[in-house]
Amino acid sequence: MNTISARRLTYDSNRMIFAKNALLAVLVLLVFFSVNGSLSIQNLRELSIYFTFTPIAAGISGIIFKNTVGLRQSTGFKKVMGWAIGLLAYGLFIPLALALG
Repeated sequence: MNTISARRLTYDSNRMIFAKNALLAVLVLLVFFSVNGSLSIQNLRELSIYFTFTPIAAGISGIIFKNTVGLRQSTGFKKVMGWAIGLLAYGLFIPLALALG
């Protein structure tokens, strides 16, 4: 018997987590580049690399963080490892994606 409701499964699915994190990354990049003054047609080729790889990295990091929730809810060493893996995903993937640009 499945005890997870369909609504929770929809909002907590890997696709939804990926989409939310990728959208948040795009919004942050839009704000950053518009404040910086480099959001223009002339920089379209350079910005396309940022707007391609960074949302993908953020989405994958979000999926990794979501899937380590079982470890983070444990006790002791498993809890530390869950937090380390989840935060390391963000700390590693997003700077690597930004460095590609």
